[in-house]
Amino acid sequence: MFGRCESIKKQLLEVGSLYSMLVESLDDLDMEYIEGIHALKGSLAESIKGLEASIDELNDDLVTLYLKELRLLEIGRFREGLAAVKDHKGWYFIDVRGKAITKERFHNVLNFEDGKARVSKGDEGWYIDRTGRRTDFI
Repeated sequence: MFGRCESIKKQLLEVGSLYSMLVESLDDLDMEYIEGIHALKGSLAESIKGLEASIDELNDDLVTLYLKELRLLEIGRFREGLAAVKDHKGWYFIDVRGKAITKERFHNVLNFEDGKARVSKGDEGWYIDRTGRRTDFI
């Protein structure tokens, strides 16, 4: 029985030693993992900033182009691929190619959000979808 206790004690010491090595390895791995995550986060943040700057430049270029080409009085920022624009007849929406999504002109519009935009004409208001169809009355 004494021999068996010594054997178990020896095995427990080996397990304890292996456990300590495992914990140290995990700590090292955690630090490497965390450092890797931080590096990746930094790279992604830089990439996102670069993309945002490119999108802003493209948006500004499109605004300038369409103000001249379509003889617009006003043009909003592109959201969800569409921009609110105003000509002498009223407000409507165009896509990034400058194509109107609806022939109807509105008195007031809000930008697209979650696939729909709020529009109004006179006292009546409603939402339109990205194709210009009415979806909900306000």
